[in-house]
Amino acid sequence: MAMNGISPAKIPQLINGDVDLVSREAQYVLILYKEDGIYDVTLKRNPDGKLSIIAVIGEGTFQGVRYPLALLCEIGLRRGKPYQAPYARDASGKLILWRRTWFTLTFDQYRAVAPHILSILQGITDETSRAWLFGNRKAPRTVFLSVQRWNRKKRSAETVSKKVAYINGVRFSVLPKEEFLIKDLYWAEAHLNQDIARITEGLAYFIGQSLGPYMKRRPNRKDFFSLRRTKRIKEKLLSSSLPLHLKMKLLKDFFSHHPDPRWATHPHPYWDELRSILQWDGESMPPECELIEVQAGDDPSIRLGNIQTRILQRPNGYKYFVFEVYERPE
Repeated sequence: MAMNGISPAKIPQLINGDVDLVSREAQYVLILYKEDGIYDVTLKRNPDGKLSIIAVIGEGTFQGVRYPLALLCEIGLRRGKPYQAPYARDASGKLILWRRTWFTLTFDQYRAVAPHILSILQGITDETSRAWLFGNRKAPRTVFLSVQRWNRKKRSAETVSKKVAYINGVRFSVLPKEEFLIKDLYWAEAHLNQDIARITEGLAYFIGQSLGPYMKRRPNRKDFFSLRRTKRIKEKLLSSSLPLHLKMKLLKDFFSHHPDPRWATHPHPYWDELRSILQWDGESMPPECELIEVQAGDDPSIRLGNIQTRILQRPNGYKYFVFEVYERPE
């Protein structure tokens, strides 16, 4: 029985052909071997390879058949895209435009190879960024933004012009099927990204201080956000550059419970008002938040280190999952 017009007898040939192609043409090839139940990883470099990708090859199973070597994963480097090869040719000289996406990494395989993938991405990012004239850590770009901040002396919010330095990231891409890597990237964005941490902590502090005068006595206003302080909370939360799922996580982490430890099991006095800003029921969480959660016994920080990432294009409705990595902090 043929699969999409492919004869079953031809499947091993196609699988081997994909492995041979990336072994020759991928700029980075990570080869997974299993010995005595433990995975070992070997790196092969093809500096002149026509495929701007990291290719991972190792044992895989397709339609119940085990293959000692199969193409398990590709990561697009910079402008390169996974499983595409505009100018690559097979051993016979035939033009190859794509590879099969029949295999994926198991979790054990991913845990073994992930530190190597992330090390390559960080190395490419550092080398690329340091070659730029601007937009790196040595010469960051500077912009002036109008931001609201809490003035401790005046005990009120104020709008100020703030000088912000930022660096550019280097873009990479994977297919949505790379669930383990995508999950790690979401976790890294939420827990390791220093810029996001500053935004989150500052926003939580601003909201908390703005609500301070109303904690002991609820204002007699039908429209809570008609008040000057609370109106600024709404404006700041909606205009924040944080993605929606991280805004929800912020509210849940800082404001879903009563700030007084004696009443910690009770909802925050203004929980319903805060969640209403995001038109959120306060309970259901988007898929991105589920990706941030880790399974028991797994510590992503062991393989992620201090990598700084930002998600640019999420897999919902898109062919590729695109993300940026930033130059290593000093």
